[in-house]
Amino acid sequence: MLPINRKITKVNFNDRNTNPKYIVIHYVGAVSTAANNASYFYNTYRGASAHYFVDEKSIWQVVEDNDTAWSVGGNKYNNDGGSLYGVARNSNTLNIEMCVKKKDGKWYYEPKTLDNTADLVRAKMKQYGIPASRVIRHYDVTGKTCPANYTNDSAWKTLHAKLTGQSNVDTEKPSSSTSASGKLENYSGYITVTYDGSDKLSYHKTPDFNANSVAGTVGKGSVLTVVGRIKVNGTYMYKTKAGWYITSASEYVKYTKDNPLKTSTSNYYPKYTGNSDSIVTGLNAVGVDSSYSNRKKIATANGISGYSGTASQNTKMLNLLKQGKLKKVGSTSSSTTTTSYYKKYTGKSNSISDALNSIGVDNSYDNRKKIAKKNGISNYSGTASQNEKLLSLLKQGKLKKA
Repeated sequence: MLPINRKITKVNFNDRNTNPKYIVIHYVGAVSTAANNASYFYNTYRGASAHYFVDEKSIWQVVEDNDTAWSVGGNKYNNDGGSLYGVARNSNTLNIEMCVKKKDGKWYYEPKTLDNTADLVRAKMKQYGIPASRVIRHYDVTGKTCPANYTNDSAWKTLHAKLTGQSNVDTEKPSSSTSASGKLENYSGYITVTYDGSDKLSYHKTPDFNANSVAGTVGKGSVLTVVGRIKVNGTYMYKTKAGWYITSASEYVKYTKDNPLKTSTSNYYPKYTGNSDSIVTGLNAVGVDSSYSNRKKIATANGISGYSGTASQNTKMLNLLKQGKLKKVGSTSSSTTTTSYYKKYTGKSNSISDALNSIGVDNSYDNRKKIAKKNGISNYSGTASQNEKLLSLLKQGKLKKA
């Protein structure tokens, strides 16, 4: 087996501290080398990552085995794939990307790339006790056409035998039903959507992960009220106040007992008590937007001018966060003025609920009632005219914060 080169990303991962249960095989989707991919993900936020990249000459590790790479998130495709959707997740998988080449418009893999991938897969199977049945494709998780050329079951069976060294082993399948296997439990609180994929996070009409039960999607920062939970394929789905069902997986949503949008008297972000050396991980852990643009605002609020994401700047912010002394953006101790209006909505929806969701504001009935009162609408009951007035103000950027 080739030696494993290491270039561990500083930003594109989450702390996990548990060993993987599945090995997921991917293809890069662009002509490049393993080394180039390691550099690409190293210190710039990409919103994606994998544990290893393999080509015909080298193996590069980008995320630690016991940390979470951002590889198999997203919604389930409406095809025959995704049999392990909701079972194999970012939080319990080790992800290996195979580099590809292209000729006459078609993807292909160097034989040595497949050999090197097989060496790595077998080493990791042995290291973590992962059976051949849990060496799977990205296609098996979400239905995405990945790895290229191997979503056909016959072709995959041949590659699977090469990778694992075991023939005639079927990929693990969940129970034939993806519907609820338990009773709805009383469970209250709030979830904040942390998934930032462009396809957004699906919520369902019924407690299952089937594509045909999808009722809609919510974007990162959306806050939903939880009124129950139910077990589906060994994992929970939350039931929301609106009657929808959504995944409880920690890589997609963050659960809190208290409403994260409730006004706080503190001018500081919650203290980070974790062990990570990454400001991105620290901010994510306390439910704060960790994007570069927001970090830049936080840096300014804390006296760090000219923020560019350097190690020293990030270390200073992380130290303040660990002390519970990282000032909030717009806090009275860091700014003489604070905005009193919600962010302007520029979308085309005619629904105040969708519009509030899209800008990361709690769209529950209780919160809309508070917003209405703040904007001079008394006795709010959710009528069309009341909602149209709220939406009109939001589109003008003149909807006052509750």
